[in-house]
Amino acid sequence: MADALLGGAFLSASLQILLDRLASPEAVKCSMIDAEVKQFSNQAVKEWLKQVKDAAYEVEDLMRTSIDML
Repeated sequence: MADALLGGAFLSASLQILLDRLASPEAVKCSMIDAEVKQFSNQAVKEWLKQVKDAAYEVEDLMRTSIDML
């Protein structure tokens, strides 16, 4: 039983490190740069990039609205 708990804790910590790295600004920046280049040859990437940018603008608008309400 102790081995299972230790294994679960190790897995949880490993997943957290992985998620932290995937969510890092550097990883996001690299993905966006790659998408910017690929959008000219791949229509699906172009559409995905448009959706990401639209979502970013919506988040920015929500943040401004929240700040204005304070």
